[in-house]
Amino acid sequence: MTKMGCSRFSFFIILLVALFPSSLSEIPFFEIRNDNRPIVPFNQFGFTHKGLLELGVSKISLSNSNLDLSKVSFFLCTLDSWLHVIQQLEDGEIWCALQSDLIKSIYSFNSLNGKDSFSILYKEEIDAD
Repeated sequence: MTKMGCSRFSFFIILLVALFPSSLSEIPFFEIRNDNRPIVPFNQFGFTHKGLLELGVSKISLSNSNLDLSKVSFFLCTLDSWLHVIQQLEDGEIWCALQSDLIKSIYSFNSLNGKDSFSILYKEEIDAD
């Protein structure tokens, strides 16, 4: 390959790579047993307003059948917002983190309807101002 052909080929490869958006993702697996904490933080990750969250949960078994399942949920919250939610709880403004307008509820267990698993795909809706 000539020097000119090699540089054109390199330019073509660089252009091709630049046209495809890059993304990073993490696929964590958690197993939780006999955990009675009121809030179980799973992960801190970089969810953006253009991001997608795929959440799959299986083999759900709750030991307390008298739970208010609307208060058992998965939610998104930024670290800064979480600090404000904790302050709201401490100040007595709210008694459950799900009452805060600073969190985004993703899935509530009252949607299970007797099933022991669920899978959802969440995409942030951006308000057009």
